[in-house]
Amino acid sequence: MARVHLIRHGQASFGADNYDALSAKGHDQASHLAKAVSLPDQLVSGTMQRHRETAAPFGPANTDAGWNEFDYLDVLAAYRPELNNPAALRAAFADAPNPKQAFQDVYDKATTRWADGAHDGDYVESRSAFRKRVRGAMTTLVAELGKGDTAYVVTSGGPIAAIVQDVLGLTEHATRAMEHVLVNCGVTTLSVRPGHARLISFNEQQHLGAIDADLITFR
Repeated sequence: MARVHLIRHGQASFGADNYDALSAKGHDQASHLAKAVSLPDQLVSGTMQRHRETAAPFGPANTDAGWNEFDYLDVLAAYRPELNNPAALRAAFADAPNPKQAFQDVYDKATTRWADGAHDGDYVESRSAFRKRVRGAMTTLVAELGKGDTAYVVTSGGPIAAIVQDVLGLTEHATRAMEHVLVNCGVTTLSVRPGHARLISFNEQQHLGAIDADLITFR
């Protein structure tokens, strides 16, 4: 069977106008990961800036928009319409004692609403459509791999959680809890063949923590 290693992107620029760019720490995380692993038979990334910047230290990558994260601003705005752009997000949480936690609380409620399936018409991409898209990207990749091949996929927490949800048959509630613990540049590994996937390891991060505990980030 082939192996697929799902890599969450490095730390992005939370609170900046361009969240999609990696932070300085995000670039460090990507560099350390690339040094810790061997070259794969296939390197794939989503098309988002944070995906491409994380993949860059590994070498040229094939891009596939099927691995892109869902539109978090669209999901937030469906729950709280005023939170429809980065400037609005900064203003909404600037005075909170812990802005990241305040954002996370609202984000969790917004994604729970998105996932419950009762409001699909409110979104550019419903939760079910998102899962179908990611599943399709995985199916395409697995079909291209030979026996014993290895692929790295640089993507986001949402697609990784969706794949693991499918493999383990998790509920949406359990999937949200799992998504919370995914670290930047953590690695989740599956053994795959067409029509079958098995989880081998989840959210590996020793390549970061062994160097500097401060490299372990969640957002």
